[in-house]
Amino acid sequence: MVAGFAKSAEQYTRHANQTAARQAKQYKAAREISREMPAVVNPARRVAALKKLQTFCETYGKKVFDKEWSPDHLIVLKRIDIAVRLGLKICLAMPRGSGKTSIIEYAAMWAIFNGLRKYIVIIGAEKEQAEDILESIAEELATNDLMLEDFPEICFPFRSVGRQQQRRPLFNGKDIKLKRTDSMIVFAEIPGSRASGARIRTVGITGNIRGKKAKAKGENLRPDFVFLDDPQTDESALSVTLTKKRMSKIKRSVLGLAGPGKELAVAAAVTVIEPGDLADQLLDHKLNPQWGGMKFKLMESWPTSEKWQEYYEIRRNEMLARAKAVEDIEEIEDLSEVETPEATAFYSQHQAEMDVGGHARWSARFNPRREISAIQHAMNLRQDLGEAEVEAEYQNTPQQEARAELNLDPALVIERLSQVPRGKVPRTATRLTAFVDCESTVLYWLVLAVDENFSAWVVDYGTYPDQPRGDFTARNARKKIAAAHASLSPEAQHYAAVQAVLDKLLGRTFMREDDVEMSIERVLVDANWGEMASTTYKAIAQSPHHARVLPSHGKGFSELENPISEWPRKQGEQRDEEWIISPHRTNRAMRLVFDTNHWKTKVAKALKLAAGTKGALILFGDKPDEHRHFTEHLTSEIAHEVTSRKRRIHKWVLRPNRDNHWFDCLVGALVCASTLGVKAIQETPKPKRKTREATYITI
Repeated sequence: MVAGFAKSAEQYTRHANQTAARQAKQYKAAREISREMPAVVNPARRVAALKKLQTFCETYGKKVFDKEWSPDHLIVLKRIDIAVRLGLKICLAMPRGSGKTSIIEYAAMWAIFNGLRKYIVIIGAEKEQAEDILESIAEELATNDLMLEDFPEICFPFRSVGRQQQRRPLFNGKDIKLKRTDSMIVFAEIPGSRASGARIRTVGITGNIRGKKAKAKGENLRPDFVFLDDPQTDESALSVTLTKKRMSKIKRSVLGLAGPGKELAVAAAVTVIEPGDLADQLLDHKLNPQWGGMKFKLMESWPTSEKWQEYYEIRRNEMLARAKAVEDIEEIEDLSEVETPEATAFYSQHQAEMDVGGHARWSARFNPRREISAIQHAMNLRQDLGEAEVEAEYQNTPQQEARAELNLDPALVIERLSQVPRGKVPRTATRLTAFVDCESTVLYWLVLAVDENFSAWVVDYGTYPDQPRGDFTARNARKKIAAAHASLSPEAQHYAAVQAVLDKLLGRTFMREDDVEMSIERVLVDANWGEMASTTYKAIAQSPHHARVLPSHGKGFSELENPISEWPRKQGEQRDEEWIISPHRTNRAMRLVFDTNHWKTKVAKALKLAAGTKGALILFGDKPDEHRHFTEHLTSEIAHEVTSRKRRIHKWVLRPNRDNHWFDCLVGALVCASTLGVKAIQETPKPKRKTREATYITI
């Protein structure tokens, strides 16, 4: 009996060992990418590309660099080539959309393929910004067919592993140490590869930059090439303190990454946002001559012909006419995307005259579908964005005086505090409203208190789902709708989120300072998100609170369009100050349409009125830092005054890389108060001067 048991145990052990060995062999085989590396397809092409950064970009980046280089591009390519080889610092300011980030991405690959640099650090204004660049590089390494042909020892391991690295890959039975994560790439250790063991990693400028040492093939590695990609935000550019902190971080932490006595190549791609900001200082030869700063412009000079005004009028009318062809006016978000063949035909007919005085630095920069020259493209940008925005983003010469009087100063907005705690209603307020802004990842909401003089106080704001940290964007929010309702379809997720936030807002009681209980009278919910608009309507209609909720469509009406107040009146509608409540064209549900340009101007003026003034808008609490992230949203847009023969308006434009969702909520909540009958005190018109009758004296 005992012998039989021992024999059985021995058989079991042998079987277990055999199974483990077989599984280990299978696992190792699954990790094996190849026993033999593919041969180089075109050695001559490979050698030529490694000799010169420009050739490398032209050879392997044809899909990215699909237009002819400008003279400025050729200068930039040569400067980066030299900086990488010699370990120099270079700071470049190019017009937005000129491909500077793509050039640096290819420069990073070229430097590693050549063996010139082994450890590259990409630093962005935010960590996510730098990770996007790393993802772009990783995709090129894994999917660029021509690169794979000429550099198989570098690209083949990435192609074999794919996007998601599940196992540590082997080559010819050996661990090649390949690694790909959101924040780091480690190149495979392949015999004979110049890139063997090289790495690229990312970090935000405000993150931990020090201590980036690593080991490869038993040797210590320290960063030897740093890429600074737009290392400032709009908020930091406006702040002297934040600019000093970031400059100090660059000088103390970034430039010390290589270690004592070691050379470090640094390429900074920047955009000047404000005079004297971080980018402006790095480019200043007197302040920082070691950076060799260079500024490039979209236009060397602007055309002087008066026919551009005729062109603008034709283009405006054409955009408006095409917009009106769409059945639902709120479906048009950006009139600049509408093709304007009549305007282009006018320009083509008078091009010689209209181009006089104009010189575009990049002659190939225009959209052949809508434009016929780089000068026309630049003038279109000027019309669509305004001169101030073009001067800053495309000319790298921002002007302080270009900021309109309506544009908000974050330092002043954040100090507008009521001293009333969060969630409590000020004593003189008589009504509560709310607005919900719908995004794919989170829903933003805001509760507003108003009095009968249209003075307003922000009572509370937040998101659904709630976020664990104060500083986030819609894209990088930690808690997202999809995770909160993971078992549901995207439509069902949005439906559940809208219902949940309405339950939260309308099931809540607020206490006024004099102990009077108050509830929100009406909530507006953003229904502009096209693919989920019908789901938004459905969620509202089926909410137990539907009597106090309206779908909302905000649209910035242009200076060429008739304001809502001049639309023909129809039976069954309600309207007042540039808003209208009427049945939806298809589902017949009552919905609100309002002019965002008009109401954003109104909110901006209210945020500039002194506290205590009738019509002023104030934030809750007594701690300015509590509103720092919220204030970024309120100051995310710029107002440009535009004029046509019909009227003069302020057109609001979102600053690049900014979130404006709480700004939209604040605007919508104020519109909501207007729909309840609250009106601003009208300014008393100045009496007209009496004209004296002439007295004639007969002599």
